[in-house]
Order: sequence, then structure tokens, then C-alpha cells
Amino acid sequence: MGAIPEEAQRWLQDEFNVRALAAGLRVVHVVVAESIFGKIATQRYEQQTATQAAALGIVYYASLAEAKAGAQQELQTR
Repeated sequence: MGAIPEEAQRWLQDEFNVRALAAGLRVVHVVVAESIFGKIATQRYEQQTATQAAALGIVYYASLAEAKAGAQQELQTR
């Protein structure tokens, strides 16, 4: 996947994060992008999320399988 379009970035900040926090989500599991543009977009999301009052934690993984396993492990520890 390439860079995250500006509209999608706004949606992540204004809609997704708010709804995720309200639903009890505290950590987002992210697969590291292969392209530099995807990496920059992900870093931008992380920086913007960190400035919010109730920020989501972000954990990075090298593959989708690892991200799924990390999310499942977190659910089991709740």
C-alpha cells in the first residue's frame, strides 16, 4: 500500500480514533509499509495521534500475520 490519502488521514484522526477509544481499543497494530511514502504516512499518523488527549498506542509489525498474532495476544491479556 502506498501513502495514506489526505482524506483517509483526516478520517483516521477525526473518526476512527475517537470511535476506537470509545469502544475500548487502546492499541492499534500496524504492519510497516514497504514504500517510503507509506512509512511517512504512517509516521504522520503516529505523530498526530500522539498529540491527542487520549491517544491510541501503536505497535508495529513486519507482517500481517505478526500483527494479527499481536492483536490476538493483547485480547487474551485483557
